[in-house]
Amino acid sequence: MSGHTGSDSSNPKHDPWPPNCNTTSIKGYQMRKAGTRGETTWLAIREAAVDLIATHGFEGFNLRELAARCGIKAGSLYNHIESKEGLLKTLLESIMTDLLQEFDEQVTAIDDPVEQVRAVVRLHILFHTRRRTEVIIGNTELRSLSPENHQAITALRDRYENKLRQIISKGAASGAFHIPDAKITSFAIIAILTGVGHWYRPNGSLSQKRLIEIHEQLVLQALGVVDVSVEAASSRVNA
Repeated sequence: MSGHTGSDSSNPKHDPWPPNCNTTSIKGYQMRKAGTRGETTWLAIREAAVDLIATHGFEGFNLRELAARCGIKAGSLYNHIESKEGLLKTLLESIMTDLLQEFDEQVTAIDDPVEQVRAVVRLHILFHTRRRTEVIIGNTELRSLSPENHQAITALRDRYENKLRQIISKGAASGAFHIPDAKITSFAIIAILTGVGHWYRPNGSLSQKRLIEIHEQLVLQALGVVDVSVEAASSRVNA
């Protein structure tokens, strides 16, 4: 799988997922096989909703169309969702809870802050390229939530940013990083890494591995780490 650095449209409606409602997986990552008919229906609803929101925008799609796409009656949707906005909140919430879980599994146990940052770069890029359409929806449709639901999702985002900020602060305290402000630096790093999901294309000229190597160098240089190079990163990945 590869990507390119050329500019193209980041609008998700130009890159919708196939409208397949008979699967128990979401394109880009594997789900556990559904154990009940209700779970299978929910996975179908979720995948169709992502496709419809990516194509039409949250305001532009309706639940009747979603139900028709999944072969169920419109009223039956409410066996699985509370409302149209409730569905969007669930989608956005799952993105962040999955990202936080992967952070805990892949980053938290590492002691060295430099190696933790490398792990964050790898995690963030792989997640945002693997689940690209969902992430774009999460960024573009957050505004469609009510203040209460908006706050719930931003709280999860804040947790993620705080985890990265703690690593940066620890590295600065140990002398590994040289930065003017941990909070602003964490914002900048997240913006750089999240941006990859908007322009990345699987058929481009750069592999995910190469993207990770380049962004490791960019991020560590931003943190003031000396003797950072793409070649060094590559040797670590290949080790």
